[in-house]
Amino acid sequence: MNAKFMIGLMALAGVAALTGCAKEPLVAPDTQVTAAGKAPTVNLDSNEIEIVEKMAEHRMAYKAYLEALQSYYVKHGMYDKQVWAEKELNDYRKGRKYTYLVLTDLPASALVKPTDKVAEADVMYEDAMNYFKEGKIVPGVLNDKGKLRLALEKFDTLIKQYPNSDKVDDALFYAGEILKEYFDENDKACEYYKRAYEADPNTPHPAHFQRAVVLDYRLHNRDEALKEYEAVLKFETGKPFFWSKSNSDFAASRSKELKGEK
Repeated sequence: MNAKFMIGLMALAGVAALTGCAKEPLVAPDTQVTAAGKAPTVNLDSNEIEIVEKMAEHRMAYKAYLEALQSYYVKHGMYDKQVWAEKELNDYRKGRKYTYLVLTDLPASALVKPTDKVAEADVMYEDAMNYFKEGKIVPGVLNDKGKLRLALEKFDTLIKQYPNSDKVDDALFYAGEILKEYFDENDKACEYYKRAYEADPNTPHPAHFQRAVVLDYRLHNRDEALKEYEAVLKFETGKPFFWSKSNSDFAASRSKELKGEK
């Protein structure tokens, strides 16, 4: 064994020793499983609605635990882990989350006409509206989509769990507003608006008008839009709300334009 070979071996050994003793940088363990526990067991024989509802529950729990971790690390001065929790929470909030179920997926019992005053539904509706208001930080400019998704989930839960509540048409309308304004889910928004005025033909919300505008300008379905503008003139004109006259005037003008296009 010559001297050059021995020197090479010694150099490699030195590098290995230095590498083994070097302190690893403090980085988030992206590729490691650091927490004990098992993923929840999913019954694949369940129907779609049950699976989606469970997924939504776990999604909300995941967010709640991230927020709890963030608070814990702030309280105990664990800055590095606080940053990780904040980054993961921000990623969660920014990520697009689908509701998966449209109203036509729900059983017929969830689509009956609401008539009753239900205390639990009223509380859920108030919670949803609070999330909705908090999510609209600066309408059209800055929004908290995490809170808007929570509002949407609350509205959907109300519709499914309390189908007889007199808050159903309100929940349907505002769910449509969230889907249209903040998530660009125009087809689904139209379905919610339609269900709102089907649930209560005297709903205090401009469901016909909003559906008409989405069909007209976003989905370019002029025939269906014309039907809705005409419904605005029939069902939403003369109502004691600030939007009634302006919506009716627009619907009358736009109806003439659409009829002239044919």
